Amino acid sequence: MKPIQEPITGKEDLGDLSRPEQALAQFYKGFNSRDLALIDANFAPSDEVAIDKLLGGVCRGADVPHKMYETVFKNPANIRVEFWDYTIHRVGDVFWPVGRERGAYRDGDAVKELNIRTRLPANSLLPGHRALQEAMRAGDPNRWGSSPISIRPMAAPIASMPGMV
Repeated sequence: MKPIQEPITGKEDLGDLSRPEQALAQFYKGFNSRDLALIDANFAPSDEVAIDKLLGGVCRGADVPHKMYETVFKNPANIRVEFWDYTIHRVGDVFWPVGRERGAYRDGDAVKELNIRTRLPANSLLPGHRALQEAMRAGDPNRWGSSPISIRPMAAPIASMPGMV
């Protein structure tokens, strides 16, 4: 499988959110525009949602994405990221992208370039796409990696930036 080099930035047409690329575009649009409503729409309204934060450990609960990104968006620094150099893997209607993020963290005149490698099960937590959660309940969670419902690559690097919890 050859990695896709065209980045997902959030500027793409959101069209059919059952397609992995559009689901990812929805997240990046929400993140890059600091739109909590889009972030909320991108996660399942389930207490099984979990986010693995680099410094904060694993946080679980339906309200975790909203609270975490609300904190991130309150930071005066401007953070923009895009997903690139990725492959999309599928089992049924579940997908997980494996790739890298790049972007920049700007705070006044200070700029820090970001280049992040990630693996995340994205579509599994979109409303209407809970197949990964069902698979987790029915099978071996280890086949999905060490943090199977750990979402969103930004969770780790942003948590470690100045002013972040």
